[in-house]
Amino acid sequence: MSLAFAGHAGVMTPRMRGIAGDLAAAGLGCGVALFGETVFAMVRRGDERRALGIMGRHGGILLSSGIDGAGARLLG
Repeated sequence: MSLAFAGHAGVMTPRMRGIAGDLAAAGLGCGVALFGETVFAMVRRGDERRALGIMGRHGGILLSSGIDGAGARLLG
């Protein structure tokens, strides 16, 4: 939904559109943050390298992280 909203609001840059289009063509979804050129994708285990490769072709900083199944909690 963030992708559709960002497109409608006119806040997506050409690079963001390119990343989203390339991910969609590979069968991978993504979303965007509304501030800065931020594209994120949550992919199944095994698709990480493919998604990072697609996103990496467009430049920028890539971060990869797992998902914590325990949820928010106070640490330490």
